[in-house]
Amino acid sequence: MGVKFLMRRFWNFLRRENFHRLFLFIGIFIVFSSIGITLLEKDMSIIDGLWWSIVTMTTVGYGDVVPVTPLGKLFGASITILGVGMVALPTGILASAFTTEMRKRREQFMSHVDGALADGRLSNLDQL
Repeated sequence: MGVKFLMRRFWNFLRRENFHRLFLFIGIFIVFSSIGITLLEKDMSIIDGLWWSIVTMTTVGYGDVVPVTPLGKLFGASITILGVGMVALPTGILASAFTTEMRKRREQFMSHVDGALADGRLSNLDQL
């Protein structure tokens, strides 16, 4: 299987499952969480807030930009939990779709093998 084929299948899956809405929601969530943290933490710039939001949502947590106030820490904890949910949910859906596709391919392969064993031909060269 080529990389081009896999990418095409992946993008078709994303369109079919409406993942573009999820990506839009994540983008909006990043912007609003960065605005929220800059309002709660007075010494944080909007760029720092955007960086903090992305790092916190992906649960990387470098620690270079951290909330200091108790309300900011509570906000950060909630963003971390929501970020885990936003990453875990699509990951589970993608893994399930991958498993389903692999099962379909295995069944298709087994039906071809059963057909070849039934008629005694391993290829279509006899038809040439």
